[in-house]
Amino acid sequence: MCGTVAGMQTTDAAALAAIDGARARVGRMMAELSDVRRRAGHVDDDTRWSARAADRYRARLEQWRDALRTAAAELEVLDGELHVLAIRIEASLAAAATS
Repeated sequence: MCGTVAGMQTTDAAALAAIDGARARVGRMMAELSDVRRRAGHVDDDTRWSARAADRYRARLEQWRDALRTAAAELEVLDGELHVLAIRIEASLAAAATS
């Protein structure tokens, strides 16, 4: 039984490490995405000088920015889910250590 608990703890620890790594990557992606969104906003501002061509360009740019907002929201959800999973595994490890 003790070997099983130790094996579970090793597996849980590996899962926590993988989750931490995934959350770190998600965090970097969120930061990069935020930077891209900010730059897209600057591009949007810089294109206001030309009437019809810029209007079409801004419409396509806004669609792209909408897709970026969606991606950002999905990354935040993923980060939250990974965080909840890490908490559950940590609780499982704590329970196993006390039993």
